[in-house]
Amino acid sequence: MEKKTALKRLTLLNSAIAAAWWLTYPLLGLKGVVIGEIVIFVVTVIAAVSIERKMER
Repeated sequence: MEKKTALKRLTLLNSAIAAAWWLTYPLLGLKGVVIGEIVIFVVTVIAAVSIERKMER
């Protein structure tokens, strides 16, 4: 149950960061925002994997 809660929080945090990142569109342009979204996604996946490994122990 704890694992699902942690992953839900991580998903919500990722969604909030991704939505806020689009506010930087006027500064960065489309290419910058897309690269940022990819980085946010990769960091989220790495965090999810680390949470799963911690919960397995």
